[in-house]
Amino acid sequence: MRLNRLLGLMIVACAVLSTEIVLTRVFSVMMWYHFAFLAVSVSLFGLGLGGIVLHVLGKRIEDREDSLLSWSASAFGVASGVLILTLLSLKVGDFDLSVSGMGKLALVYMLAALPFTAAGLFVAGMLQLGHKRAGKVYFFDLVGAGLGCLLTIPLLRLVGGPAAVLVAGALAALGGVVAAGSWRRPVQFGSALAVAVILLTITAVHLATGADLLEPKYTKGNKEPARLAAEWNSFSRVIAFARPELGDIMLEIDGIAHTPITPFDGDAAKTQVPSANLQRLPFILRHDASVLVFGSGGGEHILTALDAGAKRIVGIEYNPIVVDMVEKRFANVSGGLFQWPGVSVVVDEGRSYIRRTNEKYDVIQFTLIDTWAATAAGAFTLTENNVFTVQSMHEYLDHLQPGGLVSIKRWFEAKEIVLRLMALGKTVLIQRGVKEPEKHFFIARNDEFANLMIKNEPFTLDEMGDLVEQCAKMDLRIVYSPFHAGENPEFEELALRGDMAAWFAEQTLDLTPPTDNRPFLFYTLRLRDLPDVFSQAYSAKIHNIGPLLLFALLGLVFVFVVLLMLVPAYLARDKENNPPLNWGLYFAALGLAYLLVEVAMMSKFILYLGHPTYALAVVLFTFLMSSGFGAWLSERIYPDIAIPRLRIVVGVLALYAAVFMVVSPSLFHATLAMPLVSRISISVAAILPLGLLMGIPFPLGIRLLGYDHPNGVPWMYAVNSAASVLGSVAAMLLAVHFGFSSAITAGLVLYIAAGFLL
Repeated sequence: MRLNRLLGLMIVACAVLSTEIVLTRVFSVMMWYHFAFLAVSVSLFGLGLGGIVLHVLGKRIEDREDSLLSWSASAFGVASGVLILTLLSLKVGDFDLSVSGMGKLALVYMLAALPFTAAGLFVAGMLQLGHKRAGKVYFFDLVGAGLGCLLTIPLLRLVGGPAAVLVAGALAALGGVVAAGSWRRPVQFGSALAVAVILLTITAVHLATGADLLEPKYTKGNKEPARLAAEWNSFSRVIAFARPELGDIMLEIDGIAHTPITPFDGDAAKTQVPSANLQRLPFILRHDASVLVFGSGGGEHILTALDAGAKRIVGIEYNPIVVDMVEKRFANVSGGLFQWPGVSVVVDEGRSYIRRTNEKYDVIQFTLIDTWAATAAGAFTLTENNVFTVQSMHEYLDHLQPGGLVSIKRWFEAKEIVLRLMALGKTVLIQRGVKEPEKHFFIARNDEFANLMIKNEPFTLDEMGDLVEQCAKMDLRIVYSPFHAGENPEFEELALRGDMAAWFAEQTLDLTPPTDNRPFLFYTLRLRDLPDVFSQAYSAKIHNIGPLLLFALLGLVFVFVVLLMLVPAYLARDKENNPPLNWGLYFAALGLAYLLVEVAMMSKFILYLGHPTYALAVVLFTFLMSSGFGAWLSERIYPDIAIPRLRIVVGVLALYAAVFMVVSPSLFHATLAMPLVSRISISVAAILPLGLLMGIPFPLGIRLLGYDHPNGVPWMYAVNSAASVLGSVAAMLLAVHFGFSSAITAGLVLYIAAGFLL
């Protein structure tokens, strides 16, 4: 295998993974965040479809391999440009589960698959050319993908999502030139160069002129307001627009989450409006409070705490763009709020921050922190967030002063989520030995929001009297009080119920407390009730739309895989030299297993590393690079001993992963207070052996297959990709219903099965 081909493969693989991750951001911005996961599925589908195309072409491309590599890489660039320019002009945020909605989803899916199909043709061609050194080929493929993972973070920050796809497309076209040695062929070289120049020129014009050419016209199906600023990073897009009628600046995250920058001149009382009364409730009981605010945003809750007389306010905001816009871009509006005496704002993930601090607070306040936006890492895990779990609630109560409060602001339209949070709080209080948990809650609401307060000590009658009196003055309604009648009897029933297991079983929705292993607060449907989803209230449907769309996507993908991959592959098979069924099962098992383990493992490191960007840069990069080195090591396994060694590899892999699942919670808890560099080192050390072992079975199988069935290599590559598509969706469906550990376990079982299929 020539070095230029391997280097070209590395460049194209870099472009492919970068495009995949960037598309999770573009889909999250333009459509609902649940569609970010579509990019993972569509990339794997496209890669497999490219393998099928090569398999169908068969002997017609013999002696034309260099042309195949050059033209397919150029096609990747062209398709990337067409995809982005088409998406930006479409109104694609209003999908539903109707026939027309599924048709629109299918259209977007196939359009997005085009560049990856071209890339799949390139990669499958490389594997067919180098099947005798498949470990070496796979090594360069995975190393390139790992570099693409790292490239994505600065690329998004520098040029934004749509432009990043164009840059990656240009990179792929140039990679094809390197792989094919096309500088010796004027037509191929000129075409690839033209593709790269056009894509980079569009990007340069966009950046130089500040034009809207590469900015979405619609987000979530709605026309965007006139922007004052727009910035991207690896997990969000934030725009700012003026609201002249209110005199403030509104920040919009991924087209759905909003936080205002309120004009502040040093007098916080001027900033308060009637809607702020709800978040003022904790300070009726805690004067001169020390406050921890999860999700400081533009500073709305910090201003309320200042006006209420809080002596110390720590705001946690995990989006640096938001903090930058408050502190710098619109400092003339914010009035230096984040540097005000007694106020400090930390850029961090809240749960990770509170685990690493010993400080205790009078009030820990949550401010509608879930943004319905996909993080770059979250696009691989689809985790809602791990802020509201049994484990996290214990941590919050541990960080309260005596008589302290946890205050959670939620939309009351989604009343079932408020009820679930109360059930979560009660479960944790019972676990902590509290005898009368019903006396630790107070819930009030206005027309739009509710404030659930959980006290680490029982509310006294005097405290309840003060709260009820102030609620009457502020026109707030009482949902639950331990000493007064509330307007919602279901909350009182939950508070007074002794047998919690029986109460959970009686509920129509799944209101059991989320855990770190299954942190899906908003997914409340029971598996048996999925067919009846349309009879649920709107809030139940919209909060459960992500997993519902996963089921729809699974069905859609299955149809595409059968019609566009398996059927053509079967019809174009070499009947005289067809790989036996066990080969197909082997590569399918590997495709399913790798994605099941990778997706679930990703979720376990987000909290530990403290930020989605670190999970992306560290976990995914380490998985890809270590799997690449595993592929390289597979070259040392000779064919005559391959099967026994393969069984040893999958056995050690399963044992290591099982031990990791048992040990990791204690390891993470013991080392979470360490500096970030130390936690990154521990993460790399933990993932590296797993990725190394997971990188061996696929290239080893390709080598063995190539000795007897060389023409079956593209087919088996496609089968592996098809199974990976299904595995990426299946991993999340397992996690949503049974927890991430179940997805890892299923992956390990498949690895062991694969070891005995050959």
